[in-house]
Amino acid sequence: MDEAPFDSVHDSRNKRRKAAMGRLSYLSPSVGNIRYNGSKDQMGERYMFLTVFAVCIIVVLIIVILVNRAGNKEMDRKMLNSGADAMISAFHIEGIGLASKADCDLYLFSDKVVIDHNNRKFEIPLDRMRAAVVKTEQEIYEKGKSVVGRALIGTLLVPGLGTIVGGMSGIGSKKVKSTPNTYLIFNFVNSNGELSGVTFLNNFNIIRANKFCEAVNKNTRNNQTETVTL
Repeated sequence: MDEAPFDSVHDSRNKRRKAAMGRLSYLSPSVGNIRYNGSKDQMGERYMFLTVFAVCIIVVLIIVILVNRAGNKEMDRKMLNSGADAMISAFHIEGIGLASKADCDLYLFSDKVVIDHNNRKFEIPLDRMRAAVVKTEQEIYEKGKSVVGRALIGTLLVPGLGTIVGGMSGIGSKKVKSTPNTYLIFNFVNSNGELSGVTFLNNFNIIRANKFCEAVNKNTRNNQTETVTL
């Protein structure tokens, strides 16, 4: 008579214990799933960031290509309209009576180079041209840092050399800028019979700049005459 209540109490305790164990066994895989899902979400965020970053780079490259293509078409149009053999746009740095960063159109004809800034024109006869070169900022810095003041790199006269080298060197420790510049440099004999020069900046059409200088140098050789005294 007295054992029945004890058995029922014992059975109810066992049921409660089994129910508790069941809940623990249910919660345990849920915690694992939470951790797994958390790491999966982090991987997804990283993948999304890399995807967005790659898309941004592609978009920037496409914009640069389109801008360069549009610029080349405009320069080709100006070249055809002027009858020039070659043409390129650039910014004046130093050397002629123009402000720094004045935008210029450079035209190569069979006998001269014409520099045009808003219909203000400067001419360099090819028989007085001595050099037409393209130099990167780093090349100018490495070769010109010891001769600032003379504006010479070897035999090349570089107007604005002090500004270029000074801008890169800072207080003497900074050697490379985040955005390198590319310069077109002309050396010629001026109307007074003295060696002179002019420097231009062009960062968007480096291939065209090199081709322009090659054409200038080729036409220069064709226009120069040599007299031999016997």
